[in-house]
Amino acid sequence: MLTKKLNPKSTAPKKKSTEKKADVKKLSNEELRNLQELSNKFNQAKIALGENTLMQVSILAVVDQIKLEFSIEEKKLTEKYGESAKINLQTGEITEGDGK
Repeated sequence: MLTKKLNPKSTAPKKKSTEKKADVKKLSNEELRNLQELSNKFNQAKIALGENTLMQVSILAVVDQIKLEFSIEEKKLTEKYGESAKINLQTGEITEGDGK
């Protein structure tokens, strides 16, 4: 790959300051405003999505903790009342299961 070294004392001809600039095309104010609004809406949606993702991760951590606590409590109750015990979560009533 060839590279051209920049040299401040280059002998390349300088552009004349009197040269006309190429005609620059611009959006109308309305077109620019519409694009800016859409870009802002898109960025806001991305931020909201990120916030929701962080919230989901946080909630999943809570769910995992609850599952762990439930498992520990279930093990204690199984040891106390037996593996075939059925517990009614509404009333707390314990009945013997059919062993299945």
